[in-house]
Amino acid sequence: MPQPGVQLSLEEAERKKSAEKGFEGITQIDYRFVASGFPPNKVYTVWARPQGRGKPIALETGYVASETGEMVCSEKPMESARTVNKKVLRCKPGMKLKDLPFTFIGFSRDDVFEGAVISTDETVKAFAATTPFPIEARNGPCHVWVQRIDDQGLAFAVQGEGFEAGEEVASTSRSNGEVLSGKQKVEDNGALGTILLPGVKGKRSGAVTYALQGKSCQVTVEFDWGQKANKLQ
Repeated sequence: MPQPGVQLSLEEAERKKSAEKGFEGITQIDYRFVASGFPPNKVYTVWARPQGRGKPIALETGYVASETGEMVCSEKPMESARTVNKKVLRCKPGMKLKDLPFTFIGFSRDDVFEGAVISTDETVKAFAATTPFPIEARNGPCHVWVQRIDDQGLAFAVQGEGFEAGEEVASTSRSNGEVLSGKQKVEDNGALGTILLPGVKGKRSGAVTYALQGKSCQVTVEFDWGQKANKLQ
């Protein structure tokens, strides 16, 4: 559980198309890990889970907290494997964590990039997440976003906010010529949520348009499902 006062955020420093062999034209993104409020007298490791699934990756270790709680790479030698895992890359002594961008590549739409800073004794932990290519749309006060919830790209969670409390919102899904209509009940706080299964019999993938019509706004999101959902951006 994150400790009070300990904070971590992910700041995008740059994104551009890669020229790396095998990834030509794929977007690569540099992220900075901005940490504050961390207690001193501990050694910290930076972790990431680039697509929000699978095992997390230890990026660098050897960071300590300054008097302000900011992460700085220790200039002291790390004495034992109990303090720092020798298999993890050692940070550059004196380097501030926030000044070091880490480069990642291979994001599909709605992939969640997760980062963490964790002490080597695992008593202090902070987490942050961001979506490089969100599936979302806004109209007036309404905001709708979509998150894939299976590896096959056949099931998606749809969430919305900003609708009128208690209203019934009309929903329309159009996928490969198949049209499905329904109603979604809005909660008292203006939020709604549903599961969308856009697959069409006999098709491995396709594109779906999902529209929500409320009293004060109409929001439409478009995205791919099935194999196309895994296309790298």
